[in-house]
Amino acid sequence: MRWTSEEIDKIRIDRFLEACGYEFVGAEKSFVIYNIPEVTVDGSHDVYANPYNNYWYGARYGEKVSEYGQLRDIVGRIIHTDDIRKQDDYIRQAVKNVSPDFLQAPCLDIEALNRHKQLSVELSQYSFNHKREPSIITVDIMHIRLTDFMKTLGQDKPVATERDLRLYHAPYNKKSYPTMVIDTNKNKWHDTESGASGGIYDLACEITHSCNVSELNRFIAAQMGVSDRNLDRQVKTENRQESSKQEPDKPKRRMRL
Repeated sequence: MRWTSEEIDKIRIDRFLEACGYEFVGAEKSFVIYNIPEVTVDGSHDVYANPYNNYWYGARYGEKVSEYGQLRDIVGRIIHTDDIRKQDDYIRQAVKNVSPDFLQAPCLDIEALNRHKQLSVELSQYSFNHKREPSIITVDIMHIRLTDFMKTLGQDKPVATERDLRLYHAPYNKKSYPTMVIDTNKNKWHDTESGASGGIYDLACEITHSCNVSELNRFIAAQMGVSDRNLDRQVKTENRQESSKQEPDKPKRRMRL
């Protein structure tokens, strides 16, 4: 994707820092905190990103703020330039393989982000203990159908179906009634109660409470790795069935002498 200037303006600072691999320190009220070695504010490398107004600060609200700004301002500090074109080029290069749905998604619950480190460890341990490296990792995750992903999460069939819409129990909460709707035509989902919505990365975010792209890739790939084996088995079965249905070759007509 070729990010325009207007599209760059919509990128969330916290998601951008996650995509760049900067260390998540924690979350506090409306702020998500990252450690950025290239940036020093009042003797600290910690930067407070507020995903609600999409600004970053050198300190928390209520404290004296010496520096603050938007995405291009923090990028300018990282690469040491005030040239907006260079800043935009850096941003485009950094997010060229990242989903726009991930970078421009609605804000997550900040309190949930406080569990980020613990869940990251659990995800890493899960991937490490997974006996088979899932072959789906080589496939563009953005092309995975959400309905197929839901099957790997234990929901083989939707609760209800209406045209292109599929109703499911939300895999990120324990409610006894279904609230998640998938539009199979757009391959998007939304929650009828919380208002959360997006693509497969946003769904994985809701489940894991992680915003780290590499961790989300591992989580999705690990889940799809189970169905990948089933898919191989299904394809082989279908091929055998198709071959058994083929009509035998007709005998060739002999020439009369």
